Amino acid sequence: MDVGHESDWHYTPFDPSTKRSEATVTSGGSASRSVKGAPAQVSGLTTGWADLDAAVAALAVGGRRVLAVAAGPSTGLLEPIGLLAFEDPVRPDARELVDRLRSLGVRVVMVTGDGI
Repeated sequence: MDVGHESDWHYTPFDPSTKRSEATVTSGGSASRSVKGAPAQVSGLTTGWADLDAAVAALAVGGRRVLAVAAGPSTGLLEPIGLLAFEDPVRPDARELVDRLRSLGVRVVMVTGDGI
């Protein structure tokens, strides 16, 4: 996707209601769109994504966060590009820290973005 001086582009940031972000680039008279977001939502915008659920499940092992990427014309169905897996491992000292806080009477809770 060329986003050079001769291009016009528009970026839509992540939206929790659609669970995706996207960019549209117009260059040389043609427009293309790239989308990144929750696999189920991105897959619904594509021509079809064989074995998506199995691939996401395999990447999600161990708590990895998985995003899907698709691209194509600015209107119509997109082509699947791939999956991105992100890992944020628990710090080695986490258990010790939580135990210490609890011993001091602090109620420890974990706040995540899972509900987004």
